[in-house]
Amino acid sequence: MKNLKNSAVATVIAMTLGLTAATASATGIGINFWRNYEPAEPAMPATDIAGVVPQANWNNIGTTLPDSGSPRTNTVANLLDASGGNSGATVFFTAGKIDAPVGHIDDTLGPDYSLMNGYLDTRTSGGITYKPLVTVSSIPYAS
Repeated sequence: MKNLKNSAVATVIAMTLGLTAATASATGIGINFWRNYEPAEPAMPATDIAGVVPQANWNNIGTTLPDSGSPRTNTVANLLDASGGNSGATVFFTAGKIDAPVGHIDDTLGPDYSLMNGYLDTRTSGGITYKPLVTVSSIPYAS
């Protein structure tokens, strides 16, 4: 049950980023926290439309490092917006791991399922607890 709770929290964060940007402009920025290490999951295709505010061009953000004693981190600049254009925004994340509660994505369930399948999770290793932290900067939309 812990994984499902964390999945919901991380997914709400991802979808809220898209929702917040979408309400401030005609387009949004969607971030899909994607498990791209063993067992790797397929990235969401740019043409898939998903989310609370449906959009395409979700940024598949992950790390290729396997689970080990260190946290997963990644910084990605020039995030795409829903139209596929460069938004200029940057995301940084750190987490204990990126995980998928179901194992592998069943493509027959659709893009919303794929979007909600990956999440940032807390992990303790060597007495250190690594908690998820997501920072998005240089968001180009008016407040």
